Amino acid sequence: MENSEKKLNFAAHLLSDELQNASNPSVRKWMADEAIDYYTRSLAINPANDSVKVDLATIYIDGSGETMKGIEQLLAIVRKDSTNIPANVILGKMAVESGQLDKAIARGTTI
Repeated sequence: MENSEKKLNFAAHLLSDELQNASNPSVRKWMADEAIDYYTRSLAINPANDSVKVDLATIYIDGSGETMKGIEQLLAIVRKDSTNIPANVILGKMAVESGQLDKAIARGTTI
């Protein structure tokens, strides 16, 4: 894979999209690992890209099973920019799913 931010993001997005449809656990793990690698390499080129950080966090949460790693990344984003809508949406959704409605309401208010 060429070390281009655009190409790395494109490949990672393709893998992320297909990851949702993959049923074979080995294939899902491979796709998640590859997407994580591409997003990480993209962030090495442009560390300020919060959209890629959110996408990477989503892969950690939904694809690799490293939920806390993804949450930590999202929290780092909102510490830097408390109004980051995509990060707050994901954190709010997770707060609802875990029964932390007070946190979900706070995220919803921010959004």
